[in-house]
Amino acid sequence: MGILDDIDRQAGIKMANGRKNEPVELEVNILKETPKAFLVKHAGGERWLPKSQIDFDSGTCDPEVGGEGVIVIPRWLADSLDEDSQPAKQDGGDVSIPNVVCLRESQKALQVLVGEQEMWIPKTQIRPTSGVLYDGDRGTLVVSAWIAGEKGLNKPQGGRDERQDEEAAVESVGLDDLPF
Repeated sequence: MGILDDIDRQAGIKMANGRKNEPVELEVNILKETPKAFLVKHAGGERWLPKSQIDFDSGTCDPEVGGEGVIVIPRWLADSLDEDSQPAKQDGGDVSIPNVVCLRESQKALQVLVGEQEMWIPKTQIRPTSGVLYDGDRGTLVVSAWIAGEKGLNKPQGGRDERQDEEAAVESVGLDDLPF
């Protein structure tokens, strides 16, 4: 059971037919503000939301720090609230990477934003089950384990992969530590 399931029960999110740009109501408290985003507290935790994606006119929340009430955001953004706490998941030969935005599309590849990193992913390595297939798509990118490894997308949350950990362990062993 994910954050959205909890939010749906606890905060009354109303979702209709599953379109990614469908408006979704979210009950929040506004904690902080920057020129481009609000830090909001919701039933699933805290999250920075871009002002450009929040519709205050359709909700009941005042757009200022300390405001409480309902805001309206696109479904893809509400779905990402559930994905934020989940690292990349590997399923056999595929890796799922949450919270990806497709910035551009060429004939043979997608330029995507993963966290703060932009990269090109060949379309041949993107699975048909991916939520990111075209320019402008946002969601979970599903790619082959090979390309995920090449692009560093299957690293654990700490940002290091197993090979780096092994190399660090080898480097930490001095000549005096060798048994021969």
